[in-house]
Amino acid sequence: MPTFRPRFPRASPMFAGLILFGLGVARLNAQAPVSTAGTRVEWWHGLIAVGGYALLTTMDGGIKRFAADHRSDGSDAFSGAVRKMGQPEVFIPVAIGVLATGLVSGNTRVRGAGVRITGSLALTGAIVTVVKFAAGRSRPSRHGSDADDFNPFSGATSTPSGHAAMAFALATSLSDQFGKPWASAILFTAATGTAWSRVNDNVHWFSDVVAGAAIGIVTARFADGKLTLFGLSAPRLSPSTDGMSLTWKGQF
Repeated sequence: MPTFRPRFPRASPMFAGLILFGLGVARLNAQAPVSTAGTRVEWWHGLIAVGGYALLTTMDGGIKRFAADHRSDGSDAFSGAVRKMGQPEVFIPVAIGVLATGLVSGNTRVRGAGVRITGSLALTGAIVTVVKFAAGRSRPSRHGSDADDFNPFSGATSTPSGHAAMAFALATSLSDQFGKPWASAILFTAATGTAWSRVNDNVHWFSDVVAGAAIGIVTARFADGKLTLFGLSAPRLSPSTDGMSLTWKGQF
């Protein structure tokens, strides 16, 4: 049986991006002033994000050529070092280490930080996996691949970048825990280096790493309780007389 693999025409990313971005901005302009008590992500924020992503895909071809023209042994060596922040051998020990330290020491603050970091990474990984499968975008390294080569549910896994998503989720979670500008600067510089390495290595388009970074940041902020998604806040573990209690709040 023939397989149905829709291909988007070259003009569609920009057209779709302009439409979605415009609808999202129009909805933003219609909003009342946002409360400073917290950040609430609404459906029209999603329109802006998807529209912005579609617009970024129109830049991918040019950025790929620029990266290829400036690639060198030095850039490859640097890439090999900085991309590790988005790999399991780095983010798993960090998350498990913080969580284990909190459990062993009995320090509820450290334990809570470990739960939030681990939760943000797990949720980020799940979201990235689902979106990769649904989008079916071909990697730039694939022979004959174009920036608009989307074949949903085809098994292609270019977008979003998992390395960028995990690196930015880790950077955001650790930054929230440290609460120091110098720590945030170091962490986000390292995460940006991880994202850049994926473009340098020609395994992701530029828009892939931007999408991954956005997913990592939003998911980590959600896990840290800094924002709500469509009225839902992240589940919370807290000590109780019987051990630990789990609470999950929503506002609709």
